[in-house]
Amino acid sequence: MTREERAVVLALIRLYCRPSRQYYAWSSYGLKHLFESLAGLYIGNEEFKALMQDAGFKPTPKSREDVNHRYKLEVAICREIPVEYWGRGCNARWMAKKSRRYG
Repeated sequence: MTREERAVVLALIRLYCRPSRQYYAWSSYGLKHLFESLAGLYIGNEEFKALMQDAGFKPTPKSREDVNHRYKLEVAICREIPVEYWGRGCNARWMAKKSRRYG
């Protein structure tokens, strides 16, 4: 990725993601696809994880060593983002189960 492309993706992450107390349903890999769609360019998974850290989102302790990271964040509700990504991306029962696993 060029420096300009990284800046665009970082700006999109900062615009659409905000910290949360609960875990987001999608892993870094799923989020990567969302931001690829929004930016209109390819983002490598490792590159995306580095961008998330640059934006201030640290992976959960249990996912830190995994291929795909999990984060405590929410995705903004807006027309540019498909509904399945909104909020934490899933229902409360599913999140409770995931929170125990990735906490």
